[in-house]
Amino acid sequence: MLARVTPFGRTTRSQNRRRLSAPAFEALEGRRLMSATFTTVYTGVADYEGDGVIDETLKEARTYDAGGRLLSSVGEGDIGVDGVIDYRSTTVNTYDVNGNLVARLSEFDEGADGTAEFRSSERFAYDRRGNQTALESSVDFNGDGVADQRFSQATTYDTRGNVTSVASTSDSNGDGVADFSLFRTNTYDVRDHLLTWYQEVDFDGDGALDRKESGTNVYDNRGYAASWTYWRDDGADGVIDLRTSQVNTFDSRGNWTSWAFQRDDGADGTADFRSQQANTYDGHGNLLAILWQADEGADGTVDAVARGRYTYDGRDRLLTGNLTQYLGDGVTVTFSASETIAYNNFGDVTAYQSSYDFDGDGITDYGAVTESAFDNKGNPLGVVNSDISGFLVTEQVVYASPRRLFPHGA
Repeated sequence: MLARVTPFGRTTRSQNRRRLSAPAFEALEGRRLMSATFTTVYTGVADYEGDGVIDETLKEARTYDAGGRLLSSVGEGDIGVDGVIDYRSTTVNTYDVNGNLVARLSEFDEGADGTAEFRSSERFAYDRRGNQTALESSVDFNGDGVADQRFSQATTYDTRGNVTSVASTSDSNGDGVADFSLFRTNTYDVRDHLLTWYQEVDFDGDGALDRKESGTNVYDNRGYAASWTYWRDDGADGVIDLRTSQVNTFDSRGNWTSWAFQRDDGADGTADFRSQQANTYDGHGNLLAILWQADEGADGTVDAVARGRYTYDGRDRLLTGNLTQYLGDGVTVTFSASETIAYNNFGDVTAYQSSYDFDGDGITDYGAVTESAFDNKGNPLGVVNSDISGFLVTEQVVYASPRRLFPHGA
């Protein structure tokens, strides 16, 4: 479904390098591999200015174990295409005997001179059921070996694997003193539905609570969330500053057919904002249309309207999506977006095209196309990303020995 988001637009080369250090083949991460280890090499070129001149060449090698878990990745880029590597990034993952990720170390070497300017490390712990019980992370922003930021989180579970509590702290300057802390508790019914949650936050690490908040969910006899309520006490002074609530409806097949939301900014019992949405589905449960309306002042006057329509092929795959937002008159357009998706015979997405008109003047403000190629076993071979500004990135996948061999769906 389309969402109103801000595209990446024109970015700096440094931002592009960070984005491109993880090529668009994440599906490989979860695919089962048929050999002891498997290495995939990604190569790419980038034209950031859209002038037809290659600005950077990129390369990344990823190694997986027999279970498909990422062991390591090494990426590098040549800015200016002068044959000199200008940066290198590495990530190394470690797993326990049960296959749980227990450690991750990442480094970024800006000059590819062997000295990392950025390091981050994460460590994880698990209980005997495989639930993650602890996380410790640190970041060194200047490569001097001293942590500049630290974060820790402890999680508890009930016997059914539901999260019962979360406690986290962060140290934003690495001085060993927590600058932020959060504690949350959850309760569940016998069907493992989340019933209530309560959270306390200390935003500045002074030991005094700065916010309390809580939510309650109600379910129907089929287990669908019929409604929820939320309150927030911003000063943790016992005075509720915000209340929100939502009521949902579902059809006999479990499709989410409508919701109605309201917000009470002062928690004085008078709604300050209301919105509602109605959804329409076909016989297969595919979302065909949405109608959203908003009443900004909760005065009974519709101030904004949005309509969305979606189409599918005979295999229930989304082909097109269109979303248009209007003023309250339902005529004056303020925003629109569209997407088109194409597939090959195996169901792989071979093309995705999107466009956005952010001000409703009928002129596309941003548009992008992603085209992907696969072999007859579903292995990605390459991808081309481009946008209307001329930004172009082309990537190719090279499978190192031993070759991964599995059919679609493996």
